[in-house]
Order: sequence, then structure tokens, then C-alpha cells
Amino acid sequence: MTDLNPIIADRFTEHLEVFGKTMEHMDTIQEIGYRCKAALENGNKILFCGNGGSAADSQHLAAEL
Repeated sequence: MTDLNPIIADRFTEHLEVFGKTMEHMDTIQEIGYRCKAALENGNKILFCGNGGSAADSQHLAAEL
């Protein structure tokens, strides 16, 4: 049987690297949140769209909002 620990460790390492890079954009992410909040408070809509798996992500985002 193949030892999966190195593969799993590699995936976790990749995820941590992506998370670290995301943290570099916290100000932008916060600004997007403020703009979405303002749009909804002003009676506007936020539309999400996608195809395939992205459609499922869009539905999830809309439900969370």
C-alpha cells in the first residue's frame, strides 16, 4: 500500500502557501466586503454566476450572503 503521508503533507503545504498569499490582500478583501454591504443597504443586488462547479460555488456564495 502506498504511503499517502507525503502527498497529504504536500497538499497541506500548498494550502498554507495560498492562505499566506491571501493574507497579503486583506485590505482589498475588506474593501470588497464594505462595498457589498453598501450595495445591499442601498437596495442594489449582487449577482453571482458560474458554470459547472463554479455554479455550485455561486449558489453557495449567494446563500451565505
